[in-house]
Amino acid sequence: MFRLIKANTVLFLCFFWFSTPPLFSQGLHLPPSGGFDVTVSGLKDGDPISDSEVSARVKLRLRKNNVPYSLGDTKVGELLVTLKFMELKDKKSKQKTGDYAFSLELSFGRYLSASNHQTPVWAIVWGASSIGYSPGETISELILPQLDGGIDLFSVEFLEENNF
Repeated sequence: MFRLIKANTVLFLCFFWFSTPPLFSQGLHLPPSGGFDVTVSGLKDGDPISDSEVSARVKLRLRKNNVPYSLGDTKVGELLVTLKFMELKDKKSKQKTGDYAFSLELSFGRYLSASNHQTPVWAIVWGASSIGYSPGETISELILPQLDGGIDLFSVEFLEENNF
């Protein structure tokens, strides 16, 4: 029985592997009439950085890098910026220390299709992430350069893929 399940799994994985290259080869390449949105998530009230500050910084960085993030009326992709903070507490007193641990994730998702007759599939085709620790008063000085570096990395790969 175990061999039958294992054989079926191997057959499925082989079929999936060989049938999906056209699906995932589309990657960061967008059609000329399509653009992408920028979405910021994960932040809550009281975090040291706001949604609007991150969104404005990302969009400005994309513009400086000549990445046309909102071309056309048809949005075919989304650059998702997920930023989460956790304020640390003292182990003994359980009081907040003002220090933060954080995670930053950048991902680009888009609809992909193997042919015109199939329903498109939403997939994350690019991603980068980092985690870190910072004393409270220097959190912006640490996280914002990491955000800029991630946007620059995305910009280079996006521009190369789309021949801009």
